[in-house]
Amino acid sequence: ATAAATAATAALGPTAAFGSPAAAAPRRLRLLCLHGYRQSGDKMRGRTSQLRRKLAGSVEMVFVDAPHEVRPFLGAVEARD
Repeated sequence: ATAAATAATAALGPTAAFGSPAAAAPRRLRLLCLHGYRQSGDKMRGRTSQLRRKLAGSVEMVFVDAPHEVRPFLGAVEARD
């Protein structure tokens, strides 16, 4: 191997040599999207639709739902009336 080829392989790191996954095409970034209080993954997906379209080729946005259901506390019901 030439010095240039050895230097190029070293710059890519040890996992990029010999056809390993690192030498393949770059993977898309996976972005975990966590919704806020009293929202859901579906609502957040809808609110970020333009952003998802712009990033579609390079970012995979993953939306999840919280495992807990929010119930209004007693003071919140009285405050709305």
